[in-house]
Formats: sequence, structure tokens, C-alpha cells
Amino acid sequence: LERFCEQMKSDEMVLFSTDFPHWHFDGDEALPIGADTPLARKILWDNPLATYPRLKALSPEVAA
Repeated sequence: LERFCEQMKSDEMVLFSTDFPHWHFDGDEALPIGADTPLARKILWDNPLATYPRLKALSPEVAA
């Protein structure tokens, strides 16, 4: 995933998404990179907040 973002020259185009409530995926690693990496933070938090500004009201970081 990190190499893909490097090739696209943008780490701002990827958002995390699920297919909930469908259970096609039984694994425990939905994100193919470690959750503590800078890219994971962008995918899980920063990019969705930039794309959907209304989410900032729900963000635990903003509420804290």
C-alpha cells in the first residue's frame, strides 16, 4: 500500500472503508499496513476528515 501511494505520488487519495454489515472478509488485518504508521493515520483519520468536514464534530481528537 505504501508503494502504491508512492507510485501515485499522493497519500491523500486513499480512505478506509468497510463493507459492513457484509462479512466477506474474515481476517483481522483489514488495513495491510501497521495502524501506527503515518500512512495509516492519513488513511484512517486525516483523509476522511479532509474529505468530509462534518466528521470533525465526531472526531475524538477534536472533542478532547
